[in-house]
Amino acid sequence: MINKNYMKYLHALYGFLFAAACFCLNDIAFAAQERFDPSTGKKDATQLIKELMSLTQQGVNNQQQEKRYEETEQKIISCGKEAIPAIKENLSSTNELAKVHLVRILSLIPGNETTQILVQLACEESDTKIANEALSSIGNRPIDLSLSTAQIDFLTRKIDKANSIHAASAANILSKSKMDDKGALTAPIVTRFRREIEGASNDMAQVPGSYVSPRVFRLNQYLRVFPNLGTNGIGQLKLLVDNEKNDDVKKWLILALGMCGDSTVAEAIRDIVQNDSDPYIQCVSIPAYARSAKEAAIPVLEPLLKDNFKSEYDKLPGGKPVYPIRSMAKQALKRLKGNKGAQGNSVSNTQSSATNDSEIGDESRQATIGTNGIGSEQSAVTNKTIEK
Repeated sequence: MINKNYMKYLHALYGFLFAAACFCLNDIAFAAQERFDPSTGKKDATQLIKELMSLTQQGVNNQQQEKRYEETEQKIISCGKEAIPAIKENLSSTNELAKVHLVRILSLIPGNETTQILVQLACEESDTKIANEALSSIGNRPIDLSLSTAQIDFLTRKIDKANSIHAASAANILSKSKMDDKGALTAPIVTRFRREIEGASNDMAQVPGSYVSPRVFRLNQYLRVFPNLGTNGIGQLKLLVDNEKNDDVKKWLILALGMCGDSTVAEAIRDIVQNDSDPYIQCVSIPAYARSAKEAAIPVLEPLLKDNFKSEYDKLPGGKPVYPIRSMAKQALKRLKGNKGAQGNSVSNTQSSATNDSEIGDESRQATIGTNGIGSEQSAVTNKTIEK
């Protein structure tokens, strides 16, 4: 005969197990539902941004806090577009430093929606520091949108009045936006470019992370804009070249023509690539030559893959030297030959260490030659530490 107490024990045990099973199944179902719920990303991003704001206010004072900050930032970026509403809500924060961080995060989320927000901030934000952060962070993002008349007027004034870095960023945005007549942009951009040629010198502060001289860095900010103008810029540039008395100014205007794709200046640019006394000018003239001479540039550029000039301005992690001419030639050949890359060596688009010969083995590294990331061969350093 079975003990009654034992039966009660079994009955209670089965009841407990049944309830636990139901609870687990319900929990699994809820987790699955939450995993596929589109609103989950927004909730996660909101919580993560609150944590990031808290960390920003506390200050990142040690390695542990820095690691936590970076991890939180990456989690927000991984939310993608789901993070945008939460970022927009917090952009009204009175904490300027927090807003700068949010703009930076926004710039790392791809898509036309984030580009549009950054353009609006650049043109309409009353806080100059935030506006300039947005302006600089647009970089090599595609700009698949039309600008308002007010935005066009604002950015055109910026080309004339702003410092060198921000003026070039404004020119970049205008040149890549949807416009019926980009020819109208040539005059203000060329006018500012000419001012920079005459005024820029190597006495300026070195740009952090740049592998070229300060003067060439700043002038290259403007060179990288001209491919976006295309044939619209050729007529006005040719007229200026024909009437220019200053040889140095004429040289840079010829490079601008090459960036527009004008084949008539190919031989002149080839001479700059091979014989200019400034190796940093040789370096930034390579894309202009490739665009001007097209496939005919290949036999001229291939020997440069073994060029031995080392940058004096910066080194790679571990103290390895940078070979900027070699690297720029590789990028230009990659574009001319297609995705196969120069001599079969593909170039990574991620920010990683250099290739075998301590070249700048990716566009993020190569970006330090140019400006805030414009042009396939001429990406650039970010401008967070430059001329605020």
